[in-house]
Amino acid sequence: MKSVSVSINGGGKPRTIKSTQGIVFDIDHLRFFNEGVKLLLSHLPTVDEGTILFPMTGNAPVIPACAAALNPNAKVLINEIDAHDHRMMNQSIGHYSNVNITLKSDLEELKEGPVTVFFEVLKNTDRLLALDILERLSTVLPDGSEVFVVLAKNRQKDFVKKLKKVYKKGTIVGKTRDVSLYKAFTDKSFDKWTAREKVVEVDAIGAAVNMATRPGVFSHGRVDTGGLALYDSIELKPGESMLELGCGAGLVSLLTAARALKENLTEQNKIHMVDSCIRATDSAKKNIDALGLKKLSCELTDKFESSKEFDVFVGNPPYYANHRIAEYFIVTAAKNLKPGGRLYLVSKHAEEMEELAEQYGFKVSSVSRRGYDITIGILQ
Repeated sequence: MKSVSVSINGGGKPRTIKSTQGIVFDIDHLRFFNEGVKLLLSHLPTVDEGTILFPMTGNAPVIPACAAALNPNAKVLINEIDAHDHRMMNQSIGHYSNVNITLKSDLEELKEGPVTVFFEVLKNTDRLLALDILERLSTVLPDGSEVFVVLAKNRQKDFVKKLKKVYKKGTIVGKTRDVSLYKAFTDKSFDKWTAREKVVEVDAIGAAVNMATRPGVFSHGRVDTGGLALYDSIELKPGESMLELGCGAGLVSLLTAARALKENLTEQNKIHMVDSCIRATDSAKKNIDALGLKKLSCELTDKFESSKEFDVFVGNPPYYANHRIAEYFIVTAAKNLKPGGRLYLVSKHAEEMEELAEQYGFKVSSVSRRGYDITIGILQ
């Protein structure tokens, strides 16, 4: 039985995981792992060559770390579309010399093989984003590249049907109670990948814009009602600056800028948009250019820092993580607003948002718009 030492920087405790190949992975730090890990470990290449590709991990370092340790002369390529996942993966396993972690909207072409791909479609994985990535593999990889896809039980029927059209020689090679492992090979004859971009017509009070989006971007292909509620509530005076965190494709800022320009043709407001998803910022920049809004800017980062102070802060934080992300939004607003600056947050939990905002020096109130709560804070 072969023993492989695996190093992951971070929290957790030492764990040992055995694969069906007779390999024992001794991992120094591991917080948790899902059922798909053991299935994937049993199919890691044992030949010390070629490329092992992870199209997106969502900040799950276990399998890439084991692949890098097992095959020190193989290239382990990881691509993320989220800046947070990219940063955390670099912290976790960036010390491996054969690991390369990139942050790109789309996988680039790999001409040389062999290439082995590992990808997980979990219970809550964005369907269109996953299909986009999986379809692209047949376009950018050498024909016949081996692909392993972990499928959550609730996603198996749908994805197996789709994958049979994209790949060749597909079959289920492993199962647990909650997941299956699908193995197939890329098929160069399949050439149907598109960027799946959708342009949405947005007609709001005081402004109308066309907005391009892609899978993986919040509210892809539709107009988010919460975003419209937030836009309805914002009061931006001539000459004031605005910061939007978690901008997505730019719905709120684009509408706010278009309305402000319409109302005051002599001066555009400076608006800076921020998101951690590279597909979101790529879409937002494209939308800025298409609309000719020259004083709008967009930044890709998961840890916003600036020496500038803004008059207005707006945000539409996600509802998960026990308001942890909402608190980050509020902390960022407190750090980057001028004294007396205004905070606008949309949620369905006004009381919790008010309590958090008060803790960071805001005098708060809330109003209702389109079935959402808009928390408005004045920085004291």
